[in-house]
Amino acid sequence: MVWVLLLMAFLTTGVVQCQRSLLKDKKGLDPEVNMNISEIIRYWGYPAEEHDVVTEDGYILSVNRIPHGLKNGEDPKPAVFLQHGLLAAGSNWVTNLPNTSLAYLLADAGYDVWIGNSRGSTWSRRHLTLSPDHNEFWQFSYDEMAKKDLPAVLASKIKMFFGLAPVATVAFTASPMTKLSIFPDFLIWDLFGKRDFLPQSALIKWFATNFCNKEPHSELCGNIFFVLCGFDEMNLNMTRTPVYISHCPAGTSSTPPLYNIQDMKVPTALWSGGHDTLADPKDVAVLLTQVSNLVYHRHIEHWEHLDFIWGLDAPQEMYSEIIKLMSQQDLV
Repeated sequence: MVWVLLLMAFLTTGVVQCQRSLLKDKKGLDPEVNMNISEIIRYWGYPAEEHDVVTEDGYILSVNRIPHGLKNGEDPKPAVFLQHGLLAAGSNWVTNLPNTSLAYLLADAGYDVWIGNSRGSTWSRRHLTLSPDHNEFWQFSYDEMAKKDLPAVLASKIKMFFGLAPVATVAFTASPMTKLSIFPDFLIWDLFGKRDFLPQSALIKWFATNFCNKEPHSELCGNIFFVLCGFDEMNLNMTRTPVYISHCPAGTSSTPPLYNIQDMKVPTALWSGGHDTLADPKDVAVLLTQVSNLVYHRHIEHWEHLDFIWGLDAPQEMYSEIIKLMSQQDLV
């Protein structure tokens, strides 16, 4: 049986460090702005595959794969499944440089890397009978993502779960996003509709390529787009803002998400940040009491929410630790 490692980060978007001279085309625009996930992966020389998975309720999910790294062969490898968070997409795992992106690091460490895209996100907006233009297409929450999307993609046993900045409750969060909760449902639906919430759009793409691509606008764009999560400019590279805005937010349903973690029995390792405005340390403390099989937890005091995927020090602070923990747990 192929065992699968599952890693998730919740509500993540961000900006990262890159060598601009390597990524700019003749017009000064990062080529990854207009690439899909497979194109980004191949751009850095890694093998890429793309697969369609149909859920029991008819959603067609796009799943990407990096079967091996640059220097290891095509022999069988333990599988790792990377799942993005709310308002994000699978592209989040591959939009750093290879030496700072978790997907590439895992591939180079000898893992078979699979990347999920939940229903309603940029790369999973298809259905056997419904159109994204139909309200019915968007009648889902995190409950359906967990009960229908993940089982459709993961046919084998999950041996261990790695949660990066998990958001289960928002009682203490300081994110402006939670202020929406004070409004009644009918007003939220009037403001955002009953379909997709903060989808990737032509307007956002235009804004990213025509405004955020120019200095000093990139820093301003970062502050506007990423204020919902909070971020540390000193640990992120604002010059990559156009690439990340062009891929995030990636959309989700405006139906309120549901969470039910008490019955999760898989061994669980969690990481949290001391300055995370979404996964507030006090909310994480509540979550820790509800996880039935917690095998590891580390609190990184100086980290904010976006540092978990795009922090410049993420490879040293956490990614190497994840890979080491996988090896110690004999996750093969």
